[in-house]
Amino acid sequence: VPAMVLAPWAPCCCSDARDRHQMMVYAADHGDMLAGAARTGAPAPLKEEADCTARSLTDEERAAERARIQGLVNCFAKRAVRGCPCTLVRGVTGERSSALYKIDRNLRNLFILSAQDRRHQEVACRLATIQDMYCCAEDGEACFPPEVVRDLTSEEKDLLLMVVYRTEQGLFRFC
Repeated sequence: VPAMVLAPWAPCCCSDARDRHQMMVYAADHGDMLAGAARTGAPAPLKEEADCTARSLTDEERAAERARIQGLVNCFAKRAVRGCPCTLVRGVTGERSSALYKIDRNLRNLFILSAQDRRHQEVACRLATIQDMYCCAEDGEACFPPEVVRDLTSEEKDLLLMVVYRTEQGLFRFC
């Protein structure tokens, strides 16, 4: 699995700055198929990194950054194989429930499991089918369904992620 697929998840459970393993996960109803960008909101434009605009990274800095990111990805993958707690937010009602996100040992599939019954899969998607990921803190609330962000605190919004993935039936999302 390429590091770019897992890297956005790494801060959720591998950061000392905050206890991010309790991320918020929005779960669309199974019928919540996306009809294009209008359903997810337009992503925010990319922000330029202040330290990267002044100069390019040296080979040594690039290698150090690559090693740092690989370490985060490895940390995330190890924890995700065991399972990490999260909060599932239902798409239509905004109802929350305790859940667990987990990646299989082959690092090919992502599952959101019920915390009450870990045999019950709320969401299952192949990592290779992920088309996009949104982070409320970086991309803004407009990328998320209003019923999802409506009752969240600002701290919960900082933890909210949405994953858009493709199946044979079309695009689906969960956060």
